[in-house]
Amino acid sequence: MQPLHQLLSGLIDYAGLFPPAGLDMPMMVNNYVDYLSCPNEWMLGRVVVPLAKLDSFRAEWPDSVTKRSRISLLTPPLDSRDFDAAVSAIDEFNNSQANHKIDAVEARVADPTAITNALKLNEHVRCFIEVPPDHRDAIITAIADLNQPDRVFAKIRTGGVKPEMIPSADYVASFIIACGDAGVGLKFTAGLHHPFRADYPLTYEPGCDVGRMHGFLNVFLGSCFANTHGLDQTELTEFIDQAQPDDLTVTTNAIAWREHQLTAKDVAATRERFAISFGSCSFTEPIEDLTNLSLLPETPHAPD
Repeated sequence: MQPLHQLLSGLIDYAGLFPPAGLDMPMMVNNYVDYLSCPNEWMLGRVVVPLAKLDSFRAEWPDSVTKRSRISLLTPPLDSRDFDAAVSAIDEFNNSQANHKIDAVEARVADPTAITNALKLNEHVRCFIEVPPDHRDAIITAIADLNQPDRVFAKIRTGGVKPEMIPSADYVASFIIACGDAGVGLKFTAGLHHPFRADYPLTYEPGCDVGRMHGFLNVFLGSCFANTHGLDQTELTEFIDQAQPDDLTVTTNAIAWREHQLTAKDVAATRERFAISFGSCSFTEPIEDLTNLSLLPETPHAPD
């Protein structure tokens, strides 16, 4: 598999229920079903569903669809009284469903000592813990102390519908390095509709705010370069903030930036244990941009 295809494989968790798309359940399910059978299905990861809407998701699922959905479930916070009930609901759902599988959970936490509650989940369900900036180091350390690198991960919010909701490139770089130093994998969410960092409208409404959105290739290739070549925070910040298509050399054998090169094996190692995926309310925008940049063929297909 080519390095760029390795990077993009299963990268996008579809979150169409959430802003700025904010679709209703029937439309979101219809989109996800379509994506499961489209030529770009190999780029699709999980579908993101809140626990409160899980029954609605199941009710909207067409009986004719034979492919199984993989669900990343948004649950109450780990340190809330409702988390235990969520764990029971997940087990009941997974034991009763043939067409669906909850194999990931996304949850917030305020109290780092509550992170041990993530281990109440079945061992085959990954837990991505959203890390607030003011408790970043304590929560990343608490995740690392669990010594469960295949089960419990960090999650960083990389955007929003207002410019002030977009963290700086320096913060994103420091988060990636902090997770790497601690041996903690991570997921990104929000504001990663486009491959490279640039100014874009933050919603689909006319006259909406414009902000400098992070690029998912900046973030994920940056994670790969950091994981493989040990970039320091200054260099990683520069890549996340400034790297554009002309700064990269992409071939069937490697992706290069300056003196650094990534092979498919390097990318696979990063994606498997470190930079896992990102949540996006659009699955089509990333593909359209990649195609326009000639980073995907005009009719993408699953790589060999």
